[in-house]
Amino acid sequence: MHSRRPMNAARKLALAALALVSISLSVATPAAQAATPTVGERNTPAPITFDTCYAPNATGPWTKNRFGSCTKTRLSYKRYACPDAGCAVDGTASAFVTTISNLVPGTRQVLVGHQMGGFYTDLPETTRIGLAIECVPKNTSGTARCDQPSATIVKSIAEWRTQMNEFTTLAFDGEDLPDPAQPPEIQAEKRTGYTLSYRMFVEEPPGTRSELTTGASSFGVRCDVVRQLNPSYGRGADCAFPHETYFYVDRADALNAESARLISDGIVGSSAAYPPLGGGWFIPGYPGVGGREVWRRPLTRQYYDTASQQAHRAVAENSCVTRWGPDYQQRPGGGTNVCAAFPFDATRQGATPRGGTPGPTYVVRPVATADYQELLTRLQTFLADNHILDGDNYWVYPVN
Repeated sequence: MHSRRPMNAARKLALAALALVSISLSVATPAAQAATPTVGERNTPAPITFDTCYAPNATGPWTKNRFGSCTKTRLSYKRYACPDAGCAVDGTASAFVTTISNLVPGTRQVLVGHQMGGFYTDLPETTRIGLAIECVPKNTSGTARCDQPSATIVKSIAEWRTQMNEFTTLAFDGEDLPDPAQPPEIQAEKRTGYTLSYRMFVEEPPGTRSELTTGASSFGVRCDVVRQLNPSYGRGADCAFPHETYFYVDRADALNAESARLISDGIVGSSAAYPPLGGGWFIPGYPGVGGREVWRRPLTRQYYDTASQQAHRAVAENSCVTRWGPDYQQRPGGGTNVCAAFPFDATRQGATPRGGTPGPTYVVRPVATADYQELLTRLQTFLADNHILDGDNYWVYPVN
């Protein structure tokens, strides 16, 4: 029924754990499913389930976060009575298909779940339909390999009707050769790329003429050893999908409301923002409404280049002094301010102009020290939990 290699105890445990998460989320009450997640929950990656895959019925994967991806499609199959072009259709089948992929925490493994249901067919119930999962390293010059270059799940229509969901797991091994163009710190991370591909098929006798339409998809996975080197820098799974995920900031949260308002004012070009934007320029980091404003640009994490971070900080603080004077750190009624800046210092964008960009593309404002530190602490947690490494992109999205 299934073509799989045996799993060791650790892989079985990971499979069981994620399967339980998937099941528990799938059977949640309607009220629980409808509840609006908090900002903290939105910033924390959670496994994707069949019920939380919101991909449209189109080719290509939809990525929920750095560790979860899925594809929704509709299988459509026609079988002809003979191989000749003029032969009539003598059997059809259609079904809804969802494939979810979750990178397993603390491992270099991916758990693939496959759901097929909603059959409408006049084919024999013994007709066998399957999914082929293929895994290959992006580069062949190193030692990177997949423990299963290919795996298949094949069942009859009757068996799919009885059990819609199937799971299998694959592991990513080895490493790419170091890229000499990268700094030594990134080379030490041993970043290694793989490609996962999914496709559907129908088992049929040789010479059968047929047409099969499905949403075959292919996407990349990157693995590394960062969690072993420095878990405060990157944690979760040892692999990640190349997804630009969102860091949500809450303008209604009293703990970081001042910093969140600074970000919000900057991205909408508010008159309260300083420095004022030049004509036609925008603050990077905000994806726009629905992510449709394609001219927007994400932020890029900058972890190792501390000199650039210090340069960003110097420009930001000089701007605060220029606008609010040398005593901007003193708060009326007591307490201290810090010169909050967006984009953040630990990004390539920051407050230092790059590439001859005319005029400022950043905003600053004196905010309560505790407020800005709270925001930066949440940001660091988000970056580490989502395995966003030096050079990876992400978006910032104010809410409320």
